[in-house]
Amino acid sequence: MKKFLSLLLLMLLCTSAWAAEKTVTFDSSNFLTVFGKTGASSSGNNEGDLSGETTVTYDGISLTVSPPTGNTPNRLWGTSSGIELRMYTGSSLTIAANKITKIVFTHSKWNTSNTINSVTPTGTTSPFTWTSTEGVNEVVISIGGTTQFVSIAVTYETSETPAPASPTILLNGVAPATSYYVSDLPLSLTITSNNGNEIPYYQYTFTDPDGVTSTIRGNATELIIGDDDVLNLKMGLNKLWVAEAIPNSETEQWSSSQWASATFTIKEDPTTVANIAALTALADGTLFRMTGTATVVYVNDKYMYIKDETGSTLLYQSKSAAEKGYTISNIVGEVSVYNNLFEVKNAEFEYQPNTIEVEPVVMTIPNIASTNMNQYVKVEGLTLTGTPTTSNRNFTMSDGANSLAGYWRFNDVVYPTDLTKIWDVTGFVAVNGQTVQLFPTDFTDATPAASVETPVITFDKENPVEGETVNCTITCATEGATIMYALGEGEYQNYTAAIPLTETTTVKAKATKDGAESNVATATITFAAPPVTLDGMIVFKDNANDGSAMTESEEFMGQIEKGNNYVAGAEDMVFVYPGKEGLKIGKSGAAGSMTLNLANKWDATKISFIAKRYNAGKAVTMTVKGQEFELTGDFALYEIALNPAEEVQAITLATTQYAYLKVINIEGEVVDPQPTYTITLDKQPGEYSTLINVKATVEPALPEGATLKYTIDGANPVAYDAEKGVCLLKSSELKFTAYDAQNNPLTDPVGGQYKYIVNVFGDMDGDGEVTVSDLNIVLNLILGKI
Repeated sequence: MKKFLSLLLLMLLCTSAWAAEKTVTFDSSNFLTVFGKTGASSSGNNEGDLSGETTVTYDGISLTVSPPTGNTPNRLWGTSSGIELRMYTGSSLTIAANKITKIVFTHSKWNTSNTINSVTPTGTTSPFTWTSTEGVNEVVISIGGTTQFVSIAVTYETSETPAPASPTILLNGVAPATSYYVSDLPLSLTITSNNGNEIPYYQYTFTDPDGVTSTIRGNATELIIGDDDVLNLKMGLNKLWVAEAIPNSETEQWSSSQWASATFTIKEDPTTVANIAALTALADGTLFRMTGTATVVYVNDKYMYIKDETGSTLLYQSKSAAEKGYTISNIVGEVSVYNNLFEVKNAEFEYQPNTIEVEPVVMTIPNIASTNMNQYVKVEGLTLTGTPTTSNRNFTMSDGANSLAGYWRFNDVVYPTDLTKIWDVTGFVAVNGQTVQLFPTDFTDATPAASVETPVITFDKENPVEGETVNCTITCATEGATIMYALGEGEYQNYTAAIPLTETTTVKAKATKDGAESNVATATITFAAPPVTLDGMIVFKDNANDGSAMTESEEFMGQIEKGNNYVAGAEDMVFVYPGKEGLKIGKSGAAGSMTLNLANKWDATKISFIAKRYNAGKAVTMTVKGQEFELTGDFALYEIALNPAEEVQAITLATTQYAYLKVINIEGEVVDPQPTYTITLDKQPGEYSTLINVKATVEPALPEGATLKYTIDGANPVAYDAEKGVCLLKSSELKFTAYDAQNNPLTDPVGGQYKYIVNVFGDMDGDGEVTVSDLNIVLNLILGKI
């Protein structure tokens, strides 16, 4: 199977600029060399002790390590990341050089009692930087606790020629990307200097198909990568650098820059698949690109689970910040099968923010197999055995007849403490070798209810305000059960009748029968401060009382009271959600708006509302009629006077983030009610003639945009032509109705049954002559068949 090939480019650049400072770094790459030690390793042992005072000189720096007051020696401490200088309480570190201006300590542990030339480092910040504007020749660090220095970078004045700056590396004219494919070749690699005076020189090392390593050296500012397929596919370590001849009075010296590097990979072109089912059929190590879309089911640290209509899979250490519910596409990665668990590692993809909620598939233990790998499932009615820890994450789930291995994969998932209960467990199916496991994401208590039903607490009024009385009623579905209640932290007492409440109260209730006791029911009624009283008031309400988004069938607003007129609330609110603190307004992108539609009802002159931001970590601006208000975390009253000349009949409140609206008050004038329209017809039912033309008039005149329509025998409405009227050719039921510009009826239908008969032997059918057919018409009329 083909594997991708890594290409590492290192470039070194030199300039002719002089500088007055030099930086020397002591770290894991030179600690051993500087202190003359060879025994310290990276296994965490205590070799490389510095038991006495040790002074070293390195690149213009004098470094003295003094022993602690006790017997514990300072030492070079091996770690998994390299060699660190470990010092103990009572030690000191003296750094001497010509005018030291800055020292940067990178450390793995720091004690706040340590001081640097009377400067005390703060907390455990790493790295810690000490600076001096004038420069000092000696810096002393007093160690007040165990400190492990990963590196010590010292900046000081020097008369040496400073190293020039590094070059700029470009591929095809831009900064190198993380990776390329063979189909992207050839690539043009260019070296861009800072001042144009450098002499470029490169060394290029590669290995041919026979394993022979060769080196090419040259002088150039541009290289073409991929002209030769064999060369391209066998690239090894590559180096490029530049240097400049700097003359002085005696000889020429060469100065070179620090290494500049750009790391990227050239990969084989990936296998293209359309969906997750095709992806999970690929072999271990296969590079792929998936063209279809998928939904992010769950994200936790480095684990991201996704699904589409064909299956589910796991993205491990994904290179993206996509969140749960997002839609992702154009997935590129490498298949990895770890202990028989299929996953995709180092995945890259595009994503679209979304709020898609994926429900788990309810399954039983016998039906869960390795074929369900990475699927989001829910298993109900389980008992748990074992308490996982960070050192042993295993536990067992059982339905009484079957067992399933569990593994506490995600640290932030709370594992139950009461293992006597029954639990519904949600999570992802995994495998470890030949063992099928479940990585839980949620545990829900499913313990059967007590034999006595839990009482139900109800209040006869929702959202009361101070000064009102609310009656609390408690019922129990278990016949003959005794109900007891307690208010707040008070004692339980027998319930006999509704309890009147006049202040915010928590009510607890339980029921007993034959020695069995129910679960405790709890409900709280909150009395809010009375809203600001203006001429008009709108109160929001969630009739369903389920905390969900409001629907058209629910009462978006209460009623607006103005004298004897009651007007229904606005119907075009956008994404309004009820919450315990008030209505939450917002969209999926956090911003939202809500429009109060008062058309043909009020001309608003003033609006007052109480609002606060929903998320304490985000600034929220609410805009109303061009005025902006910065919301805080506390409810505040805002009032806006509106220009009466505007005849304001629609008011929009728009937020930049989620916000709570608790009460909105509107002051204004009631729009004149619509007049009563009367339709008069010029003929009455039962009038006879050979042809009947019925005409209608409406009083008063209809408003602009309104129309008069008629129907004949229940057919579709037709616009009425006042000049022509309506011509009837037979006995018909004719009705007239007036409609406004929105096609809403302004009047009830007016009409009746109309007949005609005249001239028994006349031209009844209007064909220009009197025939038997005319006589048949008359006879049918007489007989009532027409």
